[in-house]
Amino acid sequence: MSLTLLSLAALLTPDAAACGAYGVVPLPEIAVTQVAEQHFSAIQRADRKALSALWLTRSGTVTRVDGDQEITNPVRQSIDLWTAAPEPGASWEILGVDMVDAETSTVTAKLTWKGSTYDEELTLVQHRGDWRLVAKTYSTDAPAASRPSFGGY
Repeated sequence: MSLTLLSLAALLTPDAAACGAYGVVPLPEIAVTQVAEQHFSAIQRADRKALSALWLTRSGTVTRVDGDQEITNPVRQSIDLWTAAPEPGASWEILGVDMVDAETSTVTAKLTWKGSTYDEELTLVQHRGDWRLVAKTYSTDAPAASRPSFGGY
């Protein structure tokens, strides 16, 4: 297969669909970044279906680290909280992607949601050919009184 200008553009684009249209497999870092972007976008839109599709919901966990306290809960509880109402003012920045190995990756991000900032570490794994979220660990500047008592904002 010859590398055309179009297929080279597909390699450089963060759009996996565009890569697929040219028969090009996107770099794993691009695919992982897309899942993280989709995760935050789904939180912003309060999109339960999208969040459930991105997570391994039977085994996924969300952990809040608050000083010397750690609170971990199943991701389903967090999805309930994230999808209670859309948050159009939410914003996020992907700070880094680390490919641990061919089937595991971590993403570091900063999320602003409902007026508070969240420093997040997402863990993703390859599952049946797709990158899926399995864990989120975060800390926040949100006042303790405004946070739920379980992990997940």
